[in-house]
Amino acid sequence: MKHKKYLIFIIAVWAFLVFPFAGMLFWRSDETTENTELASFPELKTDEGWNQEYLSKMEAYFEDHFALRQYWVTANALLRSHVTQSSATDQVVLGKNDWLYFSGTTADYQGTNLFSEREMFAILHNLKLIQNYVQEQGSAFYLMVPPNKNSLYDENMPYYYQKGDESNLEMLTERFQLLH
Repeated sequence: MKHKKYLIFIIAVWAFLVFPFAGMLFWRSDETTENTELASFPELKTDEGWNQEYLSKMEAYFEDHFALRQYWVTANALLRSHVTQSSATDQVVLGKNDWLYFSGTTADYQGTNLFSEREMFAILHNLKLIQNYVQEQGSAFYLMVPPNKNSLYDENMPYYYQKGDESNLEMLTERFQLLH
């Protein structure tokens, strides 16, 4: 009886592992919701001879076409968000109340990637040059910086992202106003 349970478990695991590959015969994914072009089936032999990149291209093909791909991707995202409270991609931070934030803005939000003095000088110098040029042409110069979502709606940021005391925008604004 005990061996039968192990056998059933082993068969179930193998079926789970083999299904995405074997299922390509019946349910191959040829469409994507992403803005990418799906990999094509690689040639084993090319005009130059054996395709040295066959295995890596085959891997890319399988990643794009395995059986029921979109359902597996959705299940992975749901599992990660509900069980591990994380995002399926490192470009997205999962906030409270299912809010999503772009991870590229978290360093500025936390004040951990502030401009150096040299960078600050270069930015201000370029802005001043642009302002002078625009005003010489008889127009007014307005600089508008759109806020990051995490700056506007920081109440939904995860607790482990603490808002910094300073931001690049605040430092640039202070120094730019000193130039006038």
